[in-house]
Amino acid sequence: MATLPILFLILCVFASEAKIFRNLHAPPPIDVPVGRATVPVWANITQRVDHFNPVDKRTWKMRYLYNDECFVSGGPIFIYLGGEWTITTGRLMTGPIYDMACENGGYMFYTEHRYYGESQPTSDWSSENLKYLSADQALADIAYFIKYQKENIPALQNSSVVAIGGSYSATLATWVRIKYPHFVDIAYASSAPLNAKEDFFEYYEVVNDNLALASSTCPTVIRSAISEIETMLESQEGIATISALFGYVAALLHVFCVFTSRLCISNGLI
Repeated sequence: MATLPILFLILCVFASEAKIFRNLHAPPPIDVPVGRATVPVWANITQRVDHFNPVDKRTWKMRYLYNDECFVSGGPIFIYLGGEWTITTGRLMTGPIYDMACENGGYMFYTEHRYYGESQPTSDWSSENLKYLSADQALADIAYFIKYQKENIPALQNSSVVAIGGSYSATLATWVRIKYPHFVDIAYASSAPLNAKEDFFEYYEVVNDNLALASSTCPTVIRSAISEIETMLESQEGIATISALFGYVAALLHVFCVFTSRLCISNGLI
């Protein structure tokens, strides 16, 4: 039966309640100390949706955390850059960032990446809106964030800035130091994948390993299902079959079309 791999795909993903995907994009776990550190404060900053189009005046609220517990006037700024996850308070309450800041009288920030957590620049994730989910836009967010904080907190005006990140956000830390050297003095990059390339097969290996945590057969089933879906999307009959199978096909096809735009454009889906 042609649709059997797709049905197995649904079972494979939902049987594990998608935990593998939630855990794949998250910062390393951290134990929050009891009675040691000041709880960081939540705040928002107004950012532009498109930093590179002066005609586009749209804005959005970028969420961040700050902790000035250890700050001494004129001390450095430590900014932990959020990646593809929702930010939480623990990162500014213990661990290397907290220790470095307290040893140097630093001011701590933790920024949330656009389109993750509650930092949503647009009302939906349509293909048109997701074009604003780019490294260039994220770097511009960071640059403006630093500029804003220095202008609005007098004690930070002459502070050096240390951008910190892990994995993807470590790459951002490196790039923001290169692209905006007048804003960032030091990049502290842990496990930063800096060799950008189109055929990034190593990431698929990580995804494969995480899928296998749910079931040893999941990777094979998903590869088969994706191949089947690609074939089905080439015909109106196949599209109708997928619609009948999933029910919420509009949302499903939209997400799929982001990654297979050639097929979707040819069938008038986007």
